[in-house]
Amino acid sequence: MTREEKNTLIDSLTSILESSPTVYITDIEGLDSKNSSDLRRACHKADVKMTVVKNALLNKAMERSTKEFGELASVLKGNSSIMIAEAGNLPAKLIKEFRNFINRGNVVELGVAFVMGASFKSLVDVFTKRLVEPVIGLFLNLPNLENLGLFGDIDPASGINAGSVGAFLGEVINYTIIAFVMFMVIKAYNHFEDVVGDDETDEVASESKEVVLLKEIRDGINNLSNK
Repeated sequence: MTREEKNTLIDSLTSILESSPTVYITDIEGLDSKNSSDLRRACHKADVKMTVVKNALLNKAMERSTKEFGELASVLKGNSSIMIAEAGNLPAKLIKEFRNFINRGNVVELGVAFVMGASFKSLVDVFTKRLVEPVIGLFLNLPNLENLGLFGDIDPASGINAGSVGAFLGEVINYTIIAFVMFMVIKAYNHFEDVVGDDETDEVASESKEVVLLKEIRDGINNLSNK
């Protein structure tokens, strides 16, 4: 961004701060690409203007403004999202509804993940006990891996030794399989998030620049003020 573009952006921000009676400054950096897209769509449907700006530029705009912002500049870090609507309390309602929506979604996702995790562990147990351990037992001339490295007292009821190196190795195999699969799933998910995030960044950059959007917000506020 050139110096002229920065000055234009700061002027637009200053005009917004001066003209709008209510400006909501939010931090959405913690949202993933899906939730960010959902929030932008919700703002568009609710006729709430939202744009992300660097706090360094926002701080300069607050310095140029005639309004008093107290210690706000000292608590802003990184980037912030500015939200403005014709109805002053509309952004607050939208933020509350969207937060509740995310929380409900997280509970559902957590429940699904718990059920899927339990089912996957059962599948891995069967795979290890009925396939991996018998194959290893063939090479060691044992009926199963649990008979490897038996030690300790024998339980009179079951006739099984208290200790078993093979049983421990079986659990290690279980853990390794689960850890590897989860690693691959998380890696694939992160890759998907990066691809979606890059596509959205390109789309936003091609459709509207920060300066253009801020000018539209400024002009909209001025039009409302002139009515």
